[in-house]
Amino acid sequence: YQGVKFYRVEYAMALRNLLEGLPAPRTEGTQTQTRAETPRQVSQRELELQYLDRLRFEILLNTEKYTALAGESHFRGKETPKDIGPVVMRQEFALLTHDREKPQEVRRFENAVEEILELRRVVVLGEPGAGKTTTLWKLARQLVDEAIADPKAPIPLIVRLGRWTGDYQPIQTFIAQELGALGQRLDVLLNEKRAALLLDGLNEIPVSQRRRDRSDKDRQVQQFVEANADLLAVVSCRAQDYTLDLGFDRIEITPL
Repeated sequence: YQGVKFYRVEYAMALRNLLEGLPAPRTEGTQTQTRAETPRQVSQRELELQYLDRLRFEILLNTEKYTALAGESHFRGKETPKDIGPVVMRQEFALLTHDREKPQEVRRFENAVEEILELRRVVVLGEPGAGKTTTLWKLARQLVDEAIADPKAPIPLIVRLGRWTGDYQPIQTFIAQELGALGQRLDVLLNEKRAALLLDGLNEIPVSQRRRDRSDKDRQVQQFVEANADLLAVVSCRAQDYTLDLGFDRIEITPL
């Protein structure tokens, strides 16, 4: 059984879920259980809130303590960058857009999450331990808070690609599996354009499955993102392993 967590928010829903998960009581004087009531259909919003709570209290616990990460953007064909004040010593990033035909410009930024939200489709590159996953988790925490407050806001779908080990498993099936109970409504989220794809660790897909006819998982990632072109999509990858160009702008994390 999955544990039912009680926190200060959504207490009534947690209590209801706990009671519904208990065995039906026995009638007095007999060993026969009373007939269980027909299970209540769980709404889309309830599944979303359960998933968001799991992210908030398990995967993203303590992310509010992370500082905003600063850096430098290299981009083409954008508006003139605005001036900002001096920055303190923080993690640095560099951005290179996919459009190679336009002249490149440079701008500095103090908050990597805001930069990603503006760019919408980004691959975050860096060496091991540079902060790629930290960046995704900080972004996810902001999206979780917005999705709890606004039922129309996108749901951050955090997916660790290193767990995608099934030889013939399609990527959408894998993502649905990673979402738990919410996975049965993945099609709804995609069709309503209420998903934010946060795909962590492109380089962690088993090497034997990344490029071969029967799996070709790198290509599956690219095709899945292209099929959902209206969604926020962020992929993290070790810099030297990023050999298949997804067509995204790149944010390159430089060492501290």
